[in-house]
Amino acid sequence: MRLNWRPGHALRPSLEFAYDIRYRSRVVEASLAYEVALVSWGTYLEWRIYAGSLAASAVLPDATLGAVRDSYRYYGLDVRLPYRIGWHTTVAAQVSVAGTANQASDWSPIGRGTGTRGTVGVTVRFDY
Repeated sequence: MRLNWRPGHALRPSLEFAYDIRYRSRVVEASLAYEVALVSWGTYLEWRIYAGSLAASAVLPDATLGAVRDSYRYYGLDVRLPYRIGWHTTVAAQVSVAGTANQASDWSPIGRGTGTRGTVGVTVRFDY
């Protein structure tokens, strides 16, 4: 379930709650997104900052050792600059910083249980 607010302009706060019945996990996430129009470039700059908490009692429900538990906090910041280069094609540059605290390093997106990692990327999207 996600609650989005549009208090004005391009600012978008949201609160999200999710429950997974297979992994018996709960997630609560709060985020704040904002878009800045770059009229002279014909595009916009979007950013999103978020933080959340996850608690799971059956991370590996089919494991022979029994259910594995995990509980951790996470946070991040994404900045994206999309640019439409054709009717069906968009190129976007993105910078992201993500971090976790007390997550099991086996499935952590940063490769360790606590810490922060940044990424830089360029994507091309074709819409038909």
